[in-house]
Amino acid sequence: MHDISNLIQVLGGLLGAVATFFAVIHKSKKEEYDDIIDNLHTDIKDLKEERDNYKKEYQLEHDRRLEAETEIETFKNKIFVLNTEINELKK
Repeated sequence: MHDISNLIQVLGGLLGAVATFFAVIHKSKKEEYDDIIDNLHTDIKDLKEERDNYKKEYQLEHDRRLEAETEIETFKNKIFVLNTEINELKK
């Protein structure tokens, strides 16, 4: 019985030492984790800004394309009218 009690105490002490070891490692790495998290937040912020810039550029291109399509339709109508006038003058 005494041997089992000693074995339990040794295993408990070993488990405590392992837990303490991991706690110390975790605490010493905390600064690195904080840096990683800060970098992650910075990267996310940069990506959101880049996304917003792409959205603005897309919207500008979309508006320009709509303007160009409107102008094309206007010119097509003018060409049609001019072609009609030319055909009437040829007759």
